[in-house]
Amino acid sequence: MNKIASMVLFFGLVFGSTPAWAMETGHDSHFTRGTLLFNAKDFNNAYDELFKAFVLDPGNSDINFYLGRAAFETGNYEMALMAFERVLMADPEAIRIKLEMGRTFALMGNGSHAKRYFNEVLATHPPNRVKQNINAFLQTITAREKKHFFNGFLALGCDWDDNVRVAPASDIINTVLGDIRLTGDSATSQEDFIVSATAVLKHTFRLPDKPLAWQTTGTGFHGVYGEETDLNTLFLGLNTGPDLTLGRFTAGIHGLFSHLDLDETRYQRSLGVESLVGFAATPSLLVNARCRYEKKTLFTDPERDAKTGSLELMAALVSGATWYNVAMAMEIENAENDTYTYDRYKGKFSVEHRFNRGLSVFANYDFQHTRYKDPYALFNQKRDDTIHYLGGGLRQELWISSNKDARLFLQLSYRYTNANSSLDLYEYEKNVVYSLLGYEF
Repeated sequence: MNKIASMVLFFGLVFGSTPAWAMETGHDSHFTRGTLLFNAKDFNNAYDELFKAFVLDPGNSDINFYLGRAAFETGNYEMALMAFERVLMADPEAIRIKLEMGRTFALMGNGSHAKRYFNEVLATHPPNRVKQNINAFLQTITAREKKHFFNGFLALGCDWDDNVRVAPASDIINTVLGDIRLTGDSATSQEDFIVSATAVLKHTFRLPDKPLAWQTTGTGFHGVYGEETDLNTLFLGLNTGPDLTLGRFTAGIHGLFSHLDLDETRYQRSLGVESLVGFAATPSLLVNARCRYEKKTLFTDPERDAKTGSLELMAALVSGATWYNVAMAMEIENAENDTYTYDRYKGKFSVEHRFNRGLSVFANYDFQHTRYKDPYALFNQKRDDTIHYLGGGLRQELWISSNKDARLFLQLSYRYTNANSSLDLYEYEKNVVYSLLGYEF
């Protein structure tokens, strides 16, 4: 609609002069005042005066032209069409009127009628600038009538992790049985390289000029470790459901499915539903809320099967070339064994600054606190974790399409994790360096 509105302004400037048949007669004071007010852009008062003139002389093409223009500028498109149609009855070949009717139908959302009048104008071989803008109008209408939209993200990554098994800071753990020295691969930090492939594909089905849409997003991730191959990961996810957009307000409810394989063995599956609400408070501030419920099945440990509910509040602010994101979340998980039942609270903050030539620099901080319900038998103590994540990096665009709908980029980032726990077994540190070649479309 913004493109249409800008083209409407262009046509108003190009065709701003009165057509040859629309000369002021001077015999009607309402008409004279109406045209003066119209040229002064006082469209509401101009419409009132021109309507009075129309009542006195309804067949006058001059009056109907200006009445239609004033009605158009005040958003009274139905009245504008009726006025323009009366002019066409007197002069069926009035090109200016056909142009006005085309853009009026376009703003009313009637693409078929708009295209009919625009094509009739194009058939008269108008000036090139007018022809170009009509074609842009037609392209906008065609895009608005489009029902299916596809976009997505593809990436290849190579990461380095200095603690792939999340080994505790010390291999000596204090338990009710006394100090125990850990053995095996998880006793001490193991570093490794991980090669990964990621694909996120999104399809939107939208009825033209309707607030409803159906969105489906599929996600796939495959990570292969260089040495610790039993950690090889395959993740598949699906998110689908209807969305509603009304002005600055959006809402949706989606079904969720995910499946995770670890070392080519079924590890976890989840089914759930989420609802989302968004509000564009200003052009630069977006506020979102997400509520989610999932039922998780862990194939390797039925005691960890769980029902999880979460609530997340998010805000995104754009200030010049800098983007700020902040989020807060609460999660409650009820597991089959209450040792694994927990309450979790999260906080996230990130900032990104975009420079010229496609370069971006970003930094982020995440915080997570988890309290478990029942004591662990080996420790006779409840588990209470606090984890801090600190990271940053840069992103460089390597290529961008002419219409800016697709881009290729390289991203390099780092993340440090520090986990503190009431149980020694879950205290650890981790450093990860991520490299990513991505393609967005």
